[in-house]
Amino acid sequence: MGNNFGNIVNLIFALFGAIIVVGISTRIIKNIFSKEKTIKATVIDKKCYDKQIYRKNQAPFTKKEYVITFLCGNKKKHFNVSELSYRNYQVNQKGILKHKGTQITDFK
Repeated sequence: MGNNFGNIVNLIFALFGAIIVVGISTRIIKNIFSKEKTIKATVIDKKCYDKQIYRKNQAPFTKKEYVITFLCGNKKKHFNVSELSYRNYQVNQKGILKHKGTQITDFK
């Protein structure tokens, strides 16, 4: 009975790991193979938060994440950006957003 429980737990962790790998792979593939899109947009929100990073054989550390939210027509689009880009964007700023997958290529 204990061995079956261990097998079920291992299966659950394997499935969870596979879901994470597929999610990351999908995002990378989307960025590589997506066509660049251009749309009128308005910056509607900026968020900066601390993300805990855990790595094998290393003490946990905190990393800053910067997210800009645009209103593009009736849709909200969220993009992770660098600290420099984050500082340059202003809420209510309007312009033409160019993006490829989940990466901003330009905003003027």
